Amino acid sequence: DGFIEVLRNGVRIDSFAYPFRDLWAKRPNIPIQEGDLFELRARDSRGNRIQGIATIPQAIEIEDLKYEIIQSADTDGAIRPFLQCTIIFSDPVHIKNFYQLIITETLSNGDGNNVQQVKYFKDDPVFYIRDQEGSLMGGIDFHGSFADHLINGTTYELKVRLPEAYTKPIGDTEKRELNFMLLSHSQDYFDYLRSRVVAEYNYDLPIVDPIKIHSNVEGGLGLVGGISIASRKLVFIGNG
Repeated sequence: DGFIEVLRNGVRIDSFAYPFRDLWAKRPNIPIQEGDLFELRARDSRGNRIQGIATIPQAIEIEDLKYEIIQSADTDGAIRPFLQCTIIFSDPVHIKNFYQLIITETLSNGDGNNVQQVKYFKDDPVFYIRDQEGSLMGGIDFHGSFADHLINGTTYELKVRLPEAYTKPIGDTEKRELNFMLLSHSQDYFDYLRSRVVAEYNYDLPIVDPIKIHSNVEGGLGLVGGISIASRKLVFIGNG
């Protein structure tokens, strides 16, 4: 018997009954702009109340995208070719920014499209920033997320390596699109994502200190966050 309200900049723009027959609810018609303040409220007939707020961050545009084939050492020490890509963007000064780089590949041929996420090597120093506990955790893959501690207020060239397979020519009738998405997270979502990664990293350890999953919901547990996305593509077209 729960009821959910969505407020945008203090004005209620949506309300609906709790979707008890489903795991989640999608509300596709809510307009969202950078800088909007969203508040989610939920209540039930027994007087329980929870709420959470989030501001939609500004998307930081990718100003340029470059690539080259380089020779570098793989994880086993062997020298192999890699597709090194450089994502150039300007981090705003006097603002704490929280990012995530996601790369997807769309391979098109006569049989249709195949879309998958690309696993890339995170050698750039931004991926080795301090986590929320203040310790260096370079051994954990935080899914391409990073804060602007090392690059605040600068125009930065973020370099990543794609595996050897991306250095090889594609088929004559194929087209490969590499979509580079620079996500800007609200701080709460960023802290939630990284605390989840730390917790999952420690699942298999026999003894470990408790990991607190970040939450910003008053009266309960959960996360209300915002993400904005800027993207650019590299497109490789076969000779045919």
